[in-house]
Amino acid sequence: MPFQPARALWNLGASLIERRLHPNKQALAGLGLLRPHVWKARVGLMDLGVAAHMNNAAAIANMELARWHNTGVSGMFELVVAHKWMFLAGANMIRYRHEIPPFAAYAIHSDVIFWDDTWFFFRHRFVCPTTGKLFIEGVTRVVVKDSHRNTISLPQIAKAMGIGPLDPNPEMPETVKAYLRWDAATKRSMEGGIGSEQTKTG
Repeated sequence: MPFQPARALWNLGASLIERRLHPNKQALAGLGLLRPHVWKARVGLMDLGVAAHMNNAAAIANMELARWHNTGVSGMFELVVAHKWMFLAGANMIRYRHEIPPFAAYAIHSDVIFWDDTWFFFRHRFVCPTTGKLFIEGVTRVVVKDSHRNTISLPQIAKAMGIGPLDPNPEMPETVKAYLRWDAATKRSMEGGIGSEQTKTG
C-alpha cells in the first residue's frame, strides 16, 4: 500500500513513546505473546476497495502495523536493535467474517497462538471495539534471524525478554492447521502453474 513504510515508522515511534511514558514497563512484557496486544484504528479511504469496504491488501497492511506497534510497546524492538535481529514475515491468510465499512472503528487483537523451532504464528482478530463483533481473522507466520542468518526461536526471544518459560512443544490449534493446509495448497498450485508454463514454452 502507498505510504506503508511511513505508517510503520509512525506506529513504531508511537509505541516506543507509549512504552517510555508507561509507569510500569514490566506490565507491558508479554504483550502479544502471553496475552493479546490491542491496536485501534479506523477505516480510511486508502483502506477501501471497489466494494467500498476494507479490502485484503488493507487488512494485511494493518496486521503489519499492529505487529510493529506490538514490537515497540512490548520491548521486543529494544532486543531487535541490541542483538541485530530481523523479522521476516511469511504468507498471510485472512478470513472475512463481516465487512468493515468506511470510517468504521475497529481494534486488532494480536497474539501468538503457536510456535515451533523456526516459525511463530500471529493471529490477528479485527473486532468492533463496542460490540466485540469479529470482522476479520488473519494469520501470519514470522521467523526471526540474527546477523548470521541463524534462526532465533520464540522461547529464546521470551527468555531474553524475561518472560516465560514457554512450552517448547505447544499443541497446534485448528487455525494454524488450516493455515498450513492453505499454504501447502497455494504452493502446489503455483508449482503446477510454473510447470505448465515451462511445458508450453519448452
